[in-house]
Amino acid sequence: MNLNELRRLVKDTIAETKKPKRSKNYKTIAESIAMMSERTDMSASDKVSEPVRELVDKLEKAAKDGDVSTLHSLLDTKEGMSQELHYILNGGLNYDGASDDDVVKITEETRSVMDLSPTQNEIDFMKSTTFGLALKSSLDGAMGLWGPKQGGAISVAGNLVLDGHHRWSGCFALNPFGTIQVRNFEFPSGVDSDGQKLCALQLAVASKRSPGQKLPSASAGKGTNILGASKSSIEGHFESALFQTVNAGDTTGEVLGDEYIGFLKDMPQAASELFDLSPEELETAFTKEQIQGGMRYQDCPARSKIMAKVADNLSALPSNPEAPARTDMPQLDHDDIGGGGAFTELRSDMQAGEVNLSAPFLEDKNESIDIRRWNKLAGILKD
Repeated sequence: MNLNELRRLVKDTIAETKKPKRSKNYKTIAESIAMMSERTDMSASDKVSEPVRELVDKLEKAAKDGDVSTLHSLLDTKEGMSQELHYILNGGLNYDGASDDDVVKITEETRSVMDLSPTQNEIDFMKSTTFGLALKSSLDGAMGLWGPKQGGAISVAGNLVLDGHHRWSGCFALNPFGTIQVRNFEFPSGVDSDGQKLCALQLAVASKRSPGQKLPSASAGKGTNILGASKSSIEGHFESALFQTVNAGDTTGEVLGDEYIGFLKDMPQAASELFDLSPEELETAFTKEQIQGGMRYQDCPARSKIMAKVADNLSALPSNPEAPARTDMPQLDHDDIGGGGAFTELRSDMQAGEVNLSAPFLEDKNESIDIRRWNKLAGILKD
């Protein structure tokens, strides 16, 4: 209420009190005072600009429909990247009129790799195989727990992979019956379908980007998506992967290089259980120099068997043709939002209900005025 409005109402009220009998206009004055006093105490939702409110309406529809692609597109618009929406996405306790509707429970657990299913329709060959076929730590993880030395836990909701698909497929490539480290998300009521869960995570990611910054995105390499691919098709990709250098922090290795063959010689149980390799096959393996000198890698007793086994495993990956494209998938640990450190903060915020990820995202404008108090104040002054 501004000063002129207040002055006018005071004058009208004084004039009414001087009358022998209060007229019906007295109630109108009281109602105006009540309404304007409410307006001076506007909620955070009331202060949202119309362009952003219109965007939020569209975001709510996309989130309820589980339409990850549309949600992604909306979040990358001018209004979607605005400071104003940034406040809303980080205002789960302030903007929607509820303090507990955005709380997400996140627990550290393990899963059998075979029991998990993807929520994206692309899995890249290179990202699924190169680390597993170059580093000793990958052999250790495949035989024990995959995760601590393979990029950390993946994000799941029950048995659905939400983020970390290539860590999952990387373990599947070596050992479909292995165990993988997961962080399990239990979403609030109303976030139930696969699409709704992905939308909720994408909104969470958006809350951690800087205003003006598009959402982080990733895609499978051109022509190397292996979901639904045959064993022979997958085997064809090894030619371009063979002897590529892999870097994992301070550790480096070569895909199916001589050092990797040496690891398997020192780990006969892993060689046998993962690839059905005998000590004799490993001892007669061609060297890198021999292969580069003209001997066919396909004829190498050890490498040919490893490639066949990995291709067979990956051809059995469960596919999800209805899933969104990888470009629309949430990237919880992406460098664009601060990497793993950002997820630690995001996790805390989600568990506290501070990330506005469950529709509605804004309190209804009409409901932000307390009608009961309005009626009470107006009724006090009845004749």
